[in-house]
Amino acid sequence: MLPGPTPRYLPISVNNATGVTEHGPHSHAICQDDLGWMYNLAGMSPCLVSSGVLAACYGPSWDIPPLNRSNHYTPPDSTTVNDCSCSWSAYNLLSACTACQGFPESLLSWGLYKLKCPSQLLSNSFFPVTVSLNIPIPFWAATDPSTWPDQKFKVTTAHLLFNQEFPKS
Repeated sequence: MLPGPTPRYLPISVNNATGVTEHGPHSHAICQDDLGWMYNLAGMSPCLVSSGVLAACYGPSWDIPPLNRSNHYTPPDSTTVNDCSCSWSAYNLLSACTACQGFPESLLSWGLYKLKCPSQLLSNSFFPVTVSLNIPIPFWAATDPSTWPDQKFKVTTAHLLFNQEFPKS
């Protein structure tokens, strides 16, 4: 852990920074250029895809705000726990969103992220089959987080998975 202020959780909300509700998932978080491979087939950043994954359960207006070095995205808690927030895809995509903004030190482990998720919401699939999702999920984001090294999202491991999906010719 880097010295400095104690990290705080950054709430993920249905409103953007100005308080005006937008329609559809959105994010103002910006990924570093060298991590463009994290984008899905529709050209959406992991931040925007994670917004779509969460919007599938929370409603159409869902914002993933940018982070700063002293923040984390809030893991599911008693008010936000549901099929979408407890999914492998939500964890992997929020972690990728954190890492692609340049804050890998702010990544949460899968164990800490899923702490408040009841066992019936933790599936054996990347996203609950009972929820409709119209956003392509990158192959690496469908990985069971318990299989990541130390059960924590790793950019290098995700990139290896990406290369398995799209081998260089």
